[in-house]
Amino acid sequence: TPLTTRNLTDRIEHCSECPETLLPRIARLGVTVVTNPGFLYLSGDRYLAETKKDRVPWLYRMRSLIEAGIPVAAGSDAPVTDPNPMTGIYSAVTRRSQGGNEVNTEERLGLEQALTMHSRPVDGKGRENLRARQVDDKFIPADLVLLDRPLNENEPEEILKTKVAMTIRGGEVVYEA
Repeated sequence: TPLTTRNLTDRIEHCSECPETLLPRIARLGVTVVTNPGFLYLSGDRYLAETKKDRVPWLYRMRSLIEAGIPVAAGSDAPVTDPNPMTGIYSAVTRRSQGGNEVNTEERLGLEQALTMHSRPVDGKGRENLRARQVDDKFIPADLVLLDRPLNENEPEEILKTKVAMTIRGGEVVYEA
C-alpha cells in the first residue's frame, strides 16, 4: 500500500508531560500516543531535580493514557537514546531511574502491558496496524523474537539484563546472537 495522507493517522509523539485535563481531549480526538518510557530510566533523576513538583505526576502517564482509552505504543526514540527496548519495558514496569529513584509510581504498568506497548503498532483508532512501516517490501515487525531469559514482573531488574537471542521475520532468521 503506498503511503498517502489518506492512510495516515494523527499521533502525539512522546507525550512526556500530560496534565489530567488533556486526557479526555486526547481520547475524544482518537489520537494515538507514541511515548518513550526509557527516558524515565535515562533522565528520571534530572526530571525529578528540574520538574516543578506539581508537574511530576504528568510525566509519561502511560497507565492514565491506557485507562482513558487512548491507544498507546512505545519506542526507544533512537538514535537519541539506546534502541534497546528492554530499557523502556523496564521503565514502564518500575518507573525507576538509573539512580534508583522512582518517578510517579502510580503510572506503573504490568509486564504484559509494557511488552504489548513496545511490540504492537497501532493506528489512530487503536487497532493493530502491522503494515504501519514497510521497507523494501518487507515489514519491519518481526514474526518472533526470542529472548535469552524469561521475563518476570517480580524480578524487574532482570529485564535490563535481558538480550535478544534470535529474531525471525518472514520465516527467516534475521538475527542470532
